[in-house]
Amino acid sequence: VSGVQAIDLRPLLFQALGTSVLIATLSAAINLLLAWPLVLLQVRLTRGRWLITAVSLAGLILPPAVLATGWFVLLRGLITTQASSVILISCLNALMALPFSTTILGASMAAQLLPQDRLCAQLGLSGWQRFKLIDAPVLTRPILQALLVAFVLSFGDLTAILLLGSQGLVTLPSLISAEMGHYRSAAAQGTALLLALLCLAGTLAANRIGRKT
Repeated sequence: VSGVQAIDLRPLLFQALGTSVLIATLSAAINLLLAWPLVLLQVRLTRGRWLITAVSLAGLILPPAVLATGWFVLLRGLITTQASSVILISCLNALMALPFSTTILGASMAAQLLPQDRLCAQLGLSGWQRFKLIDAPVLTRPILQALLVAFVLSFGDLTAILLLGSQGLVTLPSLISAEMGHYRSAAAQGTALLLALLCLAGTLAANRIGRKT
């Protein structure tokens, strides 16, 4: 109750919320674009699966701070605007969520799509036509679950925004950090409650979708 009362509905809070939603949405989309081909290779290759698995697990093998620092050193000359910061942060967060999305999609692909490979080959279905007619209807729920997981992980991330963010780029986690740094504990409490509720809602939705898959 005290957290609800402490929520400060000022313009900076809505700016941080909008930036968090933008970054999390981009991150989820990039994550799916990366996860889809990796999972296809993983379930269909007979050799070299270990390499695909290592790439998909990079976000767990390497700590986020290490990856963010490496990207910052490598691309610091390109981080000149808020737009470039948003793109880089989204890409890093997408990589962080890759192990989870590949696991979600991989299990469904192996169980539901591989048995249909021969039939699709006989019907001449491939590429976009196969995805639209066969893959998408079957994998709608796993895709939604993977998108939600990537969205929530990016929404609550602080490491990338602190290392790769430019001046004026504020997300909900960085706003909490700034409020705590300025000893505005009441405002930080309210912002943290808002962040927690939004992340909880996304997590529960992903879990519910996963149980129906």
